[in-house]
Amino acid sequence: MSLRARLALVTVGVTALVLVAAGTSLVALVQRDRESALDRQLTEQAEVVAARVAPLVLRGRPLVSERLPVVRVSPNLHLVARILADGDTALVFGDFPLADDERPPAGFSTVESGGVRWRILSVPVERVLRDATRIRRFRSIFESVPQEANVTVEVAAPTTEVDETVREVTSRVILLGSLAMCAAAIAGWAVGAAVLRPLRRLEREAERVKTTSDLRQRVPSSSGLREVDEFAATLNAMLDRLAEASEQREEALESARAFAAHAAHELRTPLTSIRTNLEVLANPSLDPAERAAVVQELQDQHERMIRLLEVLRMLARGDLTTELPDEEVSLADIAAAAVSAARIRHPEARFELRLPGSPPVVSGWAEGLRAMLDNLLDNAAVHGRRGDEPTRVTVTVTSEEDLALVVVEDDGPGIPAAERDRVFERFERGSTSQASGSGLGLALVVQQARLHGGDVVVTDAEPHGARFEVRLRAASTQAAG
Repeated sequence: MSLRARLALVTVGVTALVLVAAGTSLVALVQRDRESALDRQLTEQAEVVAARVAPLVLRGRPLVSERLPVVRVSPNLHLVARILADGDTALVFGDFPLADDERPPAGFSTVESGGVRWRILSVPVERVLRDATRIRRFRSIFESVPQEANVTVEVAAPTTEVDETVREVTSRVILLGSLAMCAAAIAGWAVGAAVLRPLRRLEREAERVKTTSDLRQRVPSSSGLREVDEFAATLNAMLDRLAEASEQREEALESARAFAAHAAHELRTPLTSIRTNLEVLANPSLDPAERAAVVQELQDQHERMIRLLEVLRMLARGDLTTELPDEEVSLADIAAAAVSAARIRHPEARFELRLPGSPPVVSGWAEGLRAMLDNLLDNAAVHGRRGDEPTRVTVTVTSEEDLALVVVEDDGPGIPAAERDRVFERFERGSTSQASGSGLGLALVVQQARLHGGDVVVTDAEPHGARFEVRLRAASTQAAG
């Protein structure tokens, strides 16, 4: 069932409930009002009968032969009544609905006779006259009634007019209620159409996005209806996320294609060299000194491939990382371990570590931070050499406000200003590079820095060389452990 049809049904249902409650109340009020009017009429008739006829009974006159015409009792009054004296019927006016031996309860009551409902008032005559003493002409009559008199006045009137009035009101309520429900259904259908019109526009816009697959399109969010505008804003936010995810996917695919192509190219050279050296080793007449040189070269190529594959693994893991581990890492501990390992890998270089009194702590991935520092130190040791002099590398860990800083400086030839952005790209090497490399080390450095909410800046060292400064968000300024 459509929302429009449901809205129309709800409108009809609510209208029906209101009409039933209102109609029932109206019919009940009309019935009570008409019955009250009939009861007042019976009370007036009882007063007239008690005043005009009861004294005749009290004086002992012949009763049956002295029936008074109704017109003499009250003009325009259709009187149906009877008078009881000591429990026996003494006088009857009209066709009383009850037999002579049937007695109604005291006060007002309703009986049915011959298929007609009757309203009956049964009341002692002295009570009628006492209640009627407010009418001046009844006072003398009341004073003449003996206290021991046992005379009851019973007056009756059919409820035909009351029932007809109630039936007429009920039929009109039903008719008007039916018309009102039809009008409510039409109004609900029309209101549903008006309410759903903005949603229809949203549906068309969403269908257009689906058809064109253009996630840059947006649905309008200015219909004037708050709920519809909020839904449109939510839909636009979803489209933004989908567009962002689509762009990231395309970028990841493009990066993966380029990455695979460069990786294949970088691995081809050492694999080709290894195959050539293996063919050379297969020569049985190879000189032992040459054989030793070939074996050493094989080992170097093998080590180069191991380093390349490790960097590729770290890069791939960083690319797939969406949330870093929430652990506090001391940059002082990471830097000390990285410097110790670099001294073993590069015995020809001189490494100096400078730590502050309270080394900064960052929240993140310890393995990623260690890989970042290892590659910074390898880059400085390999590419920071000047002639035959040993490379001097200085590592400084410090903090600045809410930042944790790691500075790696060498005294080599430095990096030209025009190349400082390009050297962070994958498989790119600087023009001052003095040794072969994969071109992935600095790419890994900038990747890890960005994953940890920071960045990397390269400038000139003093008096010469390259200066790499890594800025990370500090978790605290207290030393770990």
